[in-house]
This record gives sequence, structure tokens and C-alpha cells, in this order.
Amino acid sequence: KFIGNWKKNLAHGFGWLEYVNGTYYEGKYEDNCIIEGTLKYFSGTFFSGKFYKESSLFMEGFIRFRDNEEFYGEWAPNGVTVIGHLITLRGEKIYLK
Repeated sequence: KFIGNWKKNLAHGFGWLEYVNGTYYEGKYEDNCIIEGTLKYFSGTFFSGKFYKESSLFMEGFIRFRDNEEFYGEWAPNGVTVIGHLITLRGEKIYLK
């Protein structure tokens, strides 16, 4: 279900889209597509950043896994990670090669 702003019968502006399993997108929508905000999975893992409008795939931002490790990165339009690094629970940075 979507709760938020509409323009010409499309999600536009700030909104919240929740799925039956509890996963949700919250953020800025443009022409029915999220472009910036948060995606929180029912597992507790979440992504915060920018999305590609055409696909809602990650563009740039960070993922916090449910074990609290974090990955900061940029993704290509096809979803492949382009650049990034993981910060472990001990604070170590592991760079993508």
C-alpha cells in the first residue's frame, strides 16, 4: 500500500510504500518511482541513498546489514556494484577490488 503525495494519479513527492511482508520504501518519489530515500527489508537490513528512477535499483548510498556491518558504494544501472567499501563490526574498512 502507498501512503503519500500524488500527481496525475502517480506517486510524486514524499511517500511510503509497504509490502505485505513488512518491507518498505520511504522517501522521495517521482512519476511513481522512488528516487531517494530508504528501503528497509523485513529482515532488518536497510539501504539509504539514491535509486535509479527506471528500475528502483540502488544508485549510491549505504547498506546497513542486520549484524550492523555497513557497505558504502555506488551501483551501475544493472545493479552491479561499481565501487565501495565494507566497514566491519571491528571498524575495519575492506575495499571492493
